[in-house]
Amino acid sequence: MGYSYSPSSTTSKDRMNLSTWSLQVDHGLNNVIGLFANTFLVSYITQVSASESLSASIVSVASYYLAIYIVMIFLNTLLGYLVDRTNRVWLYRVGIICKGAFIVLVIFMGQNLAKYSVLAGALYGVAESFYYSSFNILKSEMVPRAHADKYVVVENIFAKVINVAFPIILGVLIDVSTYVTTAYMVLAVVAIQVVFSCFIKSSRPEGSCFEFFKYLKKLKGNSEDIKRIKNFYPVALAYGGTKIQTALVPLLAIYTFKTNISLGLFTALFAFLAVACLFLFKYLKKSKIGEKASKVMYIILGILPVIVSVMIAISIEKWSFIVFSMVLEIAICLLGYSLDVQRTVILKKTGHYEDIAEHQALTEVAFNIIRAVTFVLMLVLGLTLDINGLKICIAVVSLSYPLLALFLMRLEKEEKKYPIDYVVVSVEEVTDSQNATIEENKDEN
Repeated sequence: MGYSYSPSSTTSKDRMNLSTWSLQVDHGLNNVIGLFANTFLVSYITQVSASESLSASIVSVASYYLAIYIVMIFLNTLLGYLVDRTNRVWLYRVGIICKGAFIVLVIFMGQNLAKYSVLAGALYGVAESFYYSSFNILKSEMVPRAHADKYVVVENIFAKVINVAFPIILGVLIDVSTYVTTAYMVLAVVAIQVVFSCFIKSSRPEGSCFEFFKYLKKLKGNSEDIKRIKNFYPVALAYGGTKIQTALVPLLAIYTFKTNISLGLFTALFAFLAVACLFLFKYLKKSKIGEKASKVMYIILGILPVIVSVMIAISIEKWSFIVFSMVLEIAICLLGYSLDVQRTVILKKTGHYEDIAEHQALTEVAFNIIRAVTFVLMLVLGLTLDINGLKICIAVVSLSYPLLALFLMRLEKEEKKYPIDYVVVSVEEVTDSQNATIEENKDEN
């Protein structure tokens, strides 16, 4: 797809506009929906299945997530063709509305939800596909590469602030009223998202076309820029393996503490700690000992999750659950921040503006394939070995963290050779007039 927009300046004078900040706020509110549809919905499914064996809860939860990611593997990519041929903001709104429809479904399904976890997961997968197939492209196109780091930091802080306040509110509401009553409040958040989406402005780039398989073929090349882009995808694959452990936190919370209030309190506390650690992480990376500090931090973030995972696999106690949840929350916040920055800027730094949509689609495919595989593992082990199978699953998938840390270190080491204002200009499949435009603006966006 040929990009004819004028890229944003990389100078410090340039600032993100109202449209970009609206996207920021809107996506921040999406964390409320995520808390409801993941953390507390898993808790609800577990409680509904409490009268049965633990394996019943494991099967319901694993089936729910497996349905989500199987749908997303295929639908998210197919929607790329639609997003790249239309106004991506409208598809983004469709994603928000689909999430609202999912919540309405939860309201009507009530306690039958555990019986239809596959259906619920498939429908939420549809909503997530519409949302992220458009959001990822909007974010990559709208956020200047010079401000990607700041944008991702603010995005994480906003998400964690929401995770401080809303888990407690949702947990109390669910325990003192009903899950369905809480769903109405979350539905109001969806309405606010729709309003904020009206301030997001994005135009379809001239000559835009989505060529996913052509992009895969391009990645077989060995040019300098292609090698740099390919360094990112092992990071995406490793990151996909971390999802299952964070998804297991609510199941383990109900297993050990029995209440949603406890789940809300711990989620809020660990979100606060994660924000504090994120500021420390950024400070150390920018300090005089930045390179050494970064390496040490990545080693810690890779090893600690494995240690606490083995610990909880040996014995699921209240104290071990608290340590396990805290370490995972901090690790995924810091590692996810580093991944998100690289995901946003790598195509722009290599000059492959024409491949932004395809890159985002491939990243999601990498995430979701590994997520699906890990939940299949959880399903099989849970069915055959019950709680012991769950423990084995936790220990095995914890290896995703050292792999993620290792791949991120390798990627960042390579990308440090290329300053944020350095761009390799890609002229492949670009017209003569567009070549001139790119050359003129190659130090921008």
